Amino acid sequence: MGEDLYAGIVEFKDGKGATVYAEFTADFAKSWEVKSVKILNTAEAESRPTSKPKPKHAGPAGQLPDVTLATLDGGSSNVSDCEAKKCVTVYVAPWCPHCRNVTADVVAMRSYLKPLGVDVHIIVGMDEPAAIEEYARSFGPQTMLDPDKAAEPPGGVPNFDISDDSGGVLRRQAGAREGIGGEALAKSLGLP
Repeated sequence: MGEDLYAGIVEFKDGKGATVYAEFTADFAKSWEVKSVKILNTAEAESRPTSKPKPKHAGPAGQLPDVTLATLDGGSSNVSDCEAKKCVTVYVAPWCPHCRNVTADVVAMRSYLKPLGVDVHIIVGMDEPAAIEEYARSFGPQTMLDPDKAAEPPGGVPNFDISDDSGGVLRRQAGAREGIGGEALAKSLGLP
């Protein structure tokens, strides 16, 4: 969109209290002039990339933190966002020898689970920014960086949270057997 031209989806209630969605384009440089409006049904609104985020729900073991962290590649990612039906969020720290010893297993687990429809997210934190970035390179460019401990897990590290697509934690596990490989690590977490 141009500098003063904006597009989006709004949700409002009609006179009977029913939810109505409208996709609009507006020019804010010209006294908020609306350029176009299209009424959408719920399915159309939810399929648009600009639609409201999916609601978050706690699982039996809690909720992943709804916090956005920088990624190693310069982008950002929300800890509780999961595009798959299930996700594994792994939290590790550079100073932790057990974390270092499961690094290869975590990388192999991500490769093993991806074709099975399970995403693996990795967060490196609990240390100085330079140490966090150096260790994050072991996992790849999408690794989340947590120098402020905004997503620090309640237990020790390494920490494994298995969550659903709303960020609800189904199972939480601190620690893992080291050197067992990706498939065995996934199975030890109750995954396929």
